[in-house]
Amino acid sequence: MRTRLLLGATALLLLAIACEKGNTTVETPATTTDIIFTASCETAQPSKTTIDWTSDIGDGNPGYLVNWVAGNTISVFDGTANRVFTAANTGETTSFSGSAATVTTYYALYPYNAGATSDGAVFTTTLPSVQPLNNGQLTEGLNIAVATSEANHFAFKNVLAVAAFRIPQQVTGCKYITIKGNDDETLAGDITINNTSGTPSVTSVANPSKVIKLTNAADDLDSGTYWFSVLPGNITAGFTITFYDSSDKVITYLSSSAAAEFKRSKLLNLGTIPIPITVNGTKLTYNSTKKCYSGSFDFTKGQNVNIIGLGSLSESYNRDFFDYVDGENLTFIRESGTWTLEYYNEFDGRTANYFWVYNNTLTYPNCLYVLGNGKVQCLHACATISWYDSDYYTREAPYYLTMPATSSTTFQTTAYLTTDAQGAGDVRLEFYSDLAWNKKTPIAITDETVLTGDAAGMFEICNPGESKANLHSISAFNGHDGVYRIILTSSPEGLVSIDINSFTP
Repeated sequence: MRTRLLLGATALLLLAIACEKGNTTVETPATTTDIIFTASCETAQPSKTTIDWTSDIGDGNPGYLVNWVAGNTISVFDGTANRVFTAANTGETTSFSGSAATVTTYYALYPYNAGATSDGAVFTTTLPSVQPLNNGQLTEGLNIAVATSEANHFAFKNVLAVAAFRIPQQVTGCKYITIKGNDDETLAGDITINNTSGTPSVTSVANPSKVIKLTNAADDLDSGTYWFSVLPGNITAGFTITFYDSSDKVITYLSSSAAAEFKRSKLLNLGTIPIPITVNGTKLTYNSTKKCYSGSFDFTKGQNVNIIGLGSLSESYNRDFFDYVDGENLTFIRESGTWTLEYYNEFDGRTANYFWVYNNTLTYPNCLYVLGNGKVQCLHACATISWYDSDYYTREAPYYLTMPATSSTTFQTTAYLTTDAQGAGDVRLEFYSDLAWNKKTPIAITDETVLTGDAAGMFEICNPGESKANLHSISAFNGHDGVYRIILTSSPEGLVSIDINSFTP
């Protein structure tokens, strides 16, 4: 036995020497030559799959248009090595130049990965589980694609699914977001791709990741549309998106139980994701029909109101109900009671940023309600209110202005007044005692030096020279659109005076 082992060892030694001598020719690098390939790419089309909370993503994009960018690099496999080739120009097609051995068929992978392999049309590469948050587009290099050469042309096919979601407002202090399937489905990892049929599929995943982490380079996450790449597959029990700050503390999370399917070369539109806003620790409810966040609260006059989730509280707070303290705190200044808060970041297709505050059960003398002729808007163009459209008499806030009592005889509201909108180019307001649109005696105007009113008690504000009003200070509005504070004072005798002052929010 021992002899045999020695003889075996001697034979192995002689074989090793022979192989070493042979290596002087076998290991000579293959001859390479400069090659230029043309390349096209596949556009990701919208998926018919939707999630429960979805709405139009709002950017008008019918699909995810994939374009080459000058300087993009791809891996070209010539059967000997993984060669790097570089794109010459930007566009739907481009040319890639580099050096490779001369062979009949080449195989290509985007993006270039020094660690990637190819066994013919079967590739290995990595879909990273950590991806940068990129506002408005998919981060370069995340749209993995493969191709087989035909006459020095690569027609790349997408391997992955692409998903996008919209955040309607800035999320303060958000450093990263995680996305995971509620059944712990695999979303990323080291993947094997089979493209032998010309339609690539992921056949196996090593080092699987159940979570995709989207990182934010800035201190706050701006509103906008964000994209990420994910492995094709079914999400059977929905998934959860969680927002974190730099200390790994959860800011908020959103969870959907709706099943979804990530399809190869399809764009899954997750739509506008409502970002929770809390008022004194209570989360406002998102109303997808009205597209606002709302909640009812018992406020006490002088109470501190803490609002979390807005990056612009100094602009959005309602000045008729609150005094501004700092970026997260307001002081309630009206009479104690139950009030509904609605926060709008969009209204009638326009961008908005405003808290609407109301209690529809109030009537005169605790509250008045205001309609206009299409020239009156709440702050930051949240709503236009019009008395020409009878529909506005039946619609919910914020199609009218709430004018809360600030004392036993005074009422106050703040609005954006403009003479450059619908109608005849004037500013006109109507005041009512309740939402049945009644006009009660204390609102009737008899002093023509201030305002005139009809027998039913309705009165209007309009430009000088018009028969229904004689408010000479209205001329101050002409050419000076902006935010104005309106204070109405009534007296037991039925006289009403009104002050309208420019107010910078």
